[in-house]
Amino acid sequence: MHGVNDAVKQVIELIQSGRLQEARSLCEQRCRSVPDDAQAWFLLGAIHGQFGQFSEAETCCRRVVELEPLMPAAHYNLGVALLRQNRPNEAVSSFTRAVQLNPGFAEAFHDLGNALQMQGMLDAAVENYRKAIDLNPSLAEAYHNLARVLHQQRRLDAAIDSYRTAVRCQPANALMHFNLGTALWEQGAIESAAQSCREAIRIKPDFVEAHLNLGAALQCLGRFDESSETYRRVLGMKPDAVEAHVNLGLVLWQSGRSAEAIESCARAIALRPGLAPAHNTMALGL
Repeated sequence: MHGVNDAVKQVIELIQSGRLQEARSLCEQRCRSVPDDAQAWFLLGAIHGQFGQFSEAETCCRRVVELEPLMPAAHYNLGVALLRQNRPNEAVSSFTRAVQLNPGFAEAFHDLGNALQMQGMLDAAVENYRKAIDLNPSLAEAYHNLARVLHQQRRLDAAIDSYRTAVRCQPANALMHFNLGTALWEQGAIESAAQSCREAIRIKPDFVEAHLNLGAALQCLGRFDESSETYRRVLGMKPDAVEAHVNLGLVLWQSGRSAEAIESCARAIALRPGLAPAHNTMALGL
């Protein structure tokens, strides 16, 4: 790719100042007037991606690849656009070409792993996540996605190690803490699972699933008052959360509060008639 021209410089300045709509308009003008300007097409594709317009981004990226076939970033961006359109087979080809052209492209190895994971090729996904980590040991998402695949493969010890590294790299990511907690729960480390859920909630207080899992962990630990309080917080955020009504009913029954348990299960049944766990707990209360 040749030196940056004045029009492209102006587009870059607009992007850096957050004026994406103006940048897109200027890029579109440039691409119409100079259809062989690969830089303009590249930036226009990136802007479309920022707006979530992945079909348009794909069109731009294909034009860049046509003009600059040896540009790794063009193949990578095309892969991203394809992946966002749920076309992992095609994305694999683009990411593979990107890493062939640039064997040090950590992000391309990572997204190649994502595409392979979507295809169900889990061992190949693990291999590419590990390559991304070797190239960039601070790439938190690579550790996280590696952990998710290992988790899916029921390799819990390895998954937990990778989740822990992910949260060390990106400690403010609630989802990473949540997924770590889920793996710890499945391993039987209930207290540690509760701690991970608490951290996810600290970061994202409205994380309903983390509250539910915390409630379940506290219930399993026999801390029924804390558990019921947690389920009530869920219902304060989401009154139609059937799982919270059912679990609250069970923990109330476990703590000897049968009348309240029946009331909670009745609410669950009203929301979802025929729900077996709610009927079962209600029968216990009766």
